[in-house]
Amino acid sequence: MISFEEARGLVFKSAIPLSSEKVGLDEAWRRVLAEDVKAPHPLPPFTNSAMDGFALRSEDVKKLPPFKLRLVGEEPAGKVWKESVSPGHTVRIMTGAPLPPGTDTVVPLEEVVEEGEWVIFRREVRRGENVRMAGEDVEKGEVVVESGTLLNSAHLGLLAALGKVSLKVSIRPRIGILATGEELKEAWEPLSPGTIRNSNTFALKAQIKSAGAIPLDLGRVGDHLQAIVEVLKEALQSCDVVLTTGGVSVGRYDLVREAFEKLGAERVF
Repeated sequence: MISFEEARGLVFKSAIPLSSEKVGLDEAWRRVLAEDVKAPHPLPPFTNSAMDGFALRSEDVKKLPPFKLRLVGEEPAGKVWKESVSPGHTVRIMTGAPLPPGTDTVVPLEEVVEEGEWVIFRREVRRGENVRMAGEDVEKGEVVVESGTLLNSAHLGLLAALGKVSLKVSIRPRIGILATGEELKEAWEPLSPGTIRNSNTFALKAQIKSAGAIPLDLGRVGDHLQAIVEVLKEALQSCDVVLTTGGVSVGRYDLVREAFEKLGAERVF
């Protein structure tokens, strides 16, 4: 008997990678990425405010508080303040809006007092606070998701933020499931003496789906060698992987290994 790790290694060594296809972002969840994805631009794409507050020049507020600056306008998210902010001035800014030229710091609105056209700052201010720098999360050209990754919701959100709406992914493996055994009944059939219901197929289907593959139910076959051979022969033409359950021990009616041998299969372990 070999260890589970050894057995898994032999399976991986024998496996043949499948080809790939292009899918849209909406269809990429739980698909396996078949290429490295690099960031076409930085994230954030521009330096912006992390708070609703007031953008200012830190050199204007080096003295001890309180101090005041003249309010010269407002910049909501989605808009761009184009003019350089002059000394002694501040701009009301919303979360996510680009930092106005000339400014380098944002103070949250909860921490100031507005008096007409003046904004009074009541605490010391540190240069760069509440500012998200361009490329702070992801730099342009950085590999953000590696080939071979099983894509989840976080990956898809990141890829959407980078404008990657089409992805190269591995084709979903088609995995056939064959249950063998004269004693088997389907889950919806009544039991007769000496029989049990076929539960393995349903468990394997769920595991296959959770891994992102496509399960194909090949039905159940009794303990008849030629019948098993015929089903396996057809399955090996239409499936990428065939899973069998039952019939592989050393009993008189354990015929699955013999059926595979008749089809020219090589036993790896």
